[in-house]
Amino acid sequence: MRILCPFDIDFSYQRVDDRIAMNEPPNAEVAIFAAALELPADQRAAYLDQACAGDAALRRQVEVLLRDHDDAGNFFDKLASVARPTSDEGAMPGLSGTNRVPGIPCEAGDRIGRYKLLQQIGEGGCGVVYMAEQEEPVRRQVALKVIKLGMDTKSVIARFEAERQTLALMDHPNIAKVLEAGATETGRPYFVMELVRGIKITDYCDQNNLSTRERLDLFIQVCQAIQHAHQKGIIHRDIKPSNILVADHDGVPVPKIIDFGIAKATTDQRLTDKTLFTAFEQFIGTPAYMSPEQAKLSGLNIDTRSDIYSLGVLLYELLTAKTPFEANRLLEAGLDEIRRIIREEEPVRPSTRLQTLDAAEQTKVARHRHSEPPKLLGVIRGDLDWIVMKCLEKDRARRYETANGLAMDIQRHLGNEPVLARPPSAAYRLQKAWRRHKGALALTALTAAVLVAATAISAWQAIRGNRQARRALQAESLANQRLADSEAISKFLIEVFRSPSPLRDGRTITVAETLSNATQKLGTDLTNQPARWAKLQSAIGESYFGLGLFHEAIPLEEKVRDYYLAASGPESLDTLVATRRVANLYAEVGRQDEAIKMLEQVLTLSRKTLGPEHPQTMSAMSVLAGTYDIAGRWNEAVKLREQSLELRRKVNGPENPITIEVMEDLATSYAELGRLHEAIPLGEQVLALSTKVLGPQSRQTGRCMFTLGASYYAAGRRDEALKLWEQALPLEEKVNGPEHPQTLKVMIFLAVAYDDLGRRDDALKLREQALAINRKINGPEHPDTIAAMQGLATSYDRAGQHDRALKLLQQAVDLSRTRVGAEHPLTLSMMGSLSFVSYEAGRLDEALKLGEEVLALNRKVLGVKHHDTLNAMENLAIFYDAVGRRDESLKLKEQILDLCLEALGPKNPGTLEATSELTKGYAEAGRQDEVLKLSEKTLALDRKALGPQDPVTLQAMNDLAWIQSTSDAAEIRNGTNAVLLAEEAVAATHRKNPGFLDTLAAAYAESQQFDKAAAVEQEAIGLLKSEQEKNDYAAHLRLYQANKPCRMKSNP
Repeated sequence: MRILCPFDIDFSYQRVDDRIAMNEPPNAEVAIFAAALELPADQRAAYLDQACAGDAALRRQVEVLLRDHDDAGNFFDKLASVARPTSDEGAMPGLSGTNRVPGIPCEAGDRIGRYKLLQQIGEGGCGVVYMAEQEEPVRRQVALKVIKLGMDTKSVIARFEAERQTLALMDHPNIAKVLEAGATETGRPYFVMELVRGIKITDYCDQNNLSTRERLDLFIQVCQAIQHAHQKGIIHRDIKPSNILVADHDGVPVPKIIDFGIAKATTDQRLTDKTLFTAFEQFIGTPAYMSPEQAKLSGLNIDTRSDIYSLGVLLYELLTAKTPFEANRLLEAGLDEIRRIIREEEPVRPSTRLQTLDAAEQTKVARHRHSEPPKLLGVIRGDLDWIVMKCLEKDRARRYETANGLAMDIQRHLGNEPVLARPPSAAYRLQKAWRRHKGALALTALTAAVLVAATAISAWQAIRGNRQARRALQAESLANQRLADSEAISKFLIEVFRSPSPLRDGRTITVAETLSNATQKLGTDLTNQPARWAKLQSAIGESYFGLGLFHEAIPLEEKVRDYYLAASGPESLDTLVATRRVANLYAEVGRQDEAIKMLEQVLTLSRKTLGPEHPQTMSAMSVLAGTYDIAGRWNEAVKLREQSLELRRKVNGPENPITIEVMEDLATSYAELGRLHEAIPLGEQVLALSTKVLGPQSRQTGRCMFTLGASYYAAGRRDEALKLWEQALPLEEKVNGPEHPQTLKVMIFLAVAYDDLGRRDDALKLREQALAINRKINGPEHPDTIAAMQGLATSYDRAGQHDRALKLLQQAVDLSRTRVGAEHPLTLSMMGSLSFVSYEAGRLDEALKLGEEVLALNRKVLGVKHHDTLNAMENLAIFYDAVGRRDESLKLKEQILDLCLEALGPKNPGTLEATSELTKGYAEAGRQDEVLKLSEKTLALDRKALGPQDPVTLQAMNDLAWIQSTSDAAEIRNGTNAVLLAEEAVAATHRKNPGFLDTLAAAYAESQQFDKAAAVEQEAIGLLKSEQEKNDYAAHLRLYQANKPCRMKSNP
């Protein structure tokens, strides 16, 4: 039966690739991490559900990367920098490749120093940016920028080096970090940056329908990052949406500023030893975001207020979806006209610009801001108009002096305090006071205040001024605290990784040892700094998780959860995230019930505190649904995913990428429940939608192809499945790389299909390749590697190489017991495979003993209804049959059917197949009445649940026709009905199924139509390839040629 077959496709748990931390991050984790950074907050959990596809360790590793990317001061980037040998720091080897000729552009596969180029991902005025892989001392992906060929003039090299040094001067969580620099053998300068993955800020806000307030919160972070650059003496000079990428970290959007390629020093800070010179007439930057002084080209030095202007343009666009001057107009204008527009024309206020849009566009803009046109106009009109227009002043002296001043004015607006961007009239200040205190102020009191305004306002202004000063000091204090946090964390990490024992060779010190040392050091160094302790403690716990050391990780993460619970309460975001991490750990060590209970609490609290439509709440729904899947609670998973899809369509829209991912999740859940009549149409719909919205070469489209192929395969539509998977594999290799978890997943499923089709060499090749990749990226003892060993053993077994399969599986069992424990689901899966291969190899005593042990453990750990438990029951029933213990086998098969009916329902293909297996058992035991009754029941259920053309239904037709044609009990036989059933099955399979033709021949013989029987049997023999099967069918043929029917006690 489908869900019970020991080597069948399992939609719910593929250990080769769901859901995370690391030591030296392998390509799989980093690839998923990089892709996840491209997505908005509400897409990340769903993306990890699919990219990790059941591998909780992998998911945990990616989550570590995502969180540490900001919270722990780039934990692994720091590791790389402190682990780098100091003796040759900065001295990098040059470009290497296969007979690379100097001067030829870099290509994927080339090496620059310790970095392998993967693909070009960007190109600027003087440099080309590649995604590259660093292989030592840590494995991670980075961005490597190298100067363009033909651009090596002094001024260009000066600017290129200035950009590197600009980035190196800054250390801010919202600014891309530079990691290393050097020159190739041909002298072309390059530098290495952190790989920033996200989408531009305007797209992120629109795709997630962020409200105006949420957009302002993001914008404030951008201002703070620009302020940091300004404090370092650096002007960006090219602020625009495409240079501000946003990605989610633990459900929180984080902007990251990139591309300081035309940055300029504002002080005597020397950015380069070479001349930094910009040609007077060179038009730098993007016109729509260019300040008037940039456009003048008058020789006037550009200062930080030029960036304030560009920030104003960005804020204008975040509020209205338009820039102050129409982009199309600027594109069509000549250079001089562009300069004139920027220097001389006054843009209209944002609220006025909104009013000039037609009704349809106003509605669209408002919907993307989670609002309605009149309400949005009311929000923007007033404070926000004035704040934007102050930024866009032609005279830079009238703009905000600093980016921090701009951010603070927005914060004043959000707090209903007077903003600096408008004259502080008495009426305006009273209006603000009323909004803040309207619950406490009576209308009469306010009227009285108006009457005495002439005398009271001056005193009130003084008080307010003091309050503003205090707020400014508080903001500065907070910024200083964050900086101190970052420096303290960095210092701690450097000390951890620079303090190995002088008696040890540093290359022999394992990451596990380092983490243990870090844990001990945390207990002494940061005891009086609990917030910093919590961040680092959690990072270490996640790292243990990535190494598969789940039991070591649990107490660390529990302490972090307890700290946030005490410090922030049960409803804070930190507490909810920490609780979710503990739950994931519990699930990894088999504590499924505790994990689900905790995740259900997280979802309940998220709904209460954030609301049902908040991205964090919807992400929590997806995570819980995935855990239900792992626990075999498919009905609950389906219910949650149906609710999630309804919410996503409402909040994000039907064609939003995250909506498409949730549709794919639901299609997978339908398939897990055997609801293929729903899974396949939904899978076809989501594939078409993904192709339309995201393109045929997108990651999501590749995943949709895989999911639909799995549903086709489960429905018996093997040719369609194979076609999709063969298309998906090269797509995954191209988009994600050959070592990505999703690529491995497609590879493994394709190997299953090849095995089933008898293409043993193709299957073995893919399995061996998958195992080699896992050993390379994860190490020999990682759970994913162990699962890949199981897959290869499966192919060995199917190819008749039983000894090789047994040896490999025994190694896998031993590794799994050591790594994750004797009762972990992964270990039980390995033991189940070992028992079945022992049976295939004829070692029945070993198979029987191990099968009984596996069943007992599955019942204990996973419960009696879990699909792995049902698998173990089915295997043991087979073993009992093989040793002649038929009564025990039948008892197990009856239990399986009862459990399937209870857990899956009567329409599930697994239930239908369990019915068929019990029917065969009754036939082999000679219990003919029960055989007929169950066979008729099976066919009736199949027709109703799956339809008359479904492969399962056709097989049920064939089974019943065979029984009615060949039973040795006269009261069971019914030749007329057998002929009708067999002819229908043969016609539906286009006379291509030899087994169905064999049954039709038997039915004709039972009806005394021996000539037809002989002709059909010869037709069946002509389709066979196996000599043994040909001999069996030839025996039937000789009976019909002698005008004798076929008589048997069992199904074929």
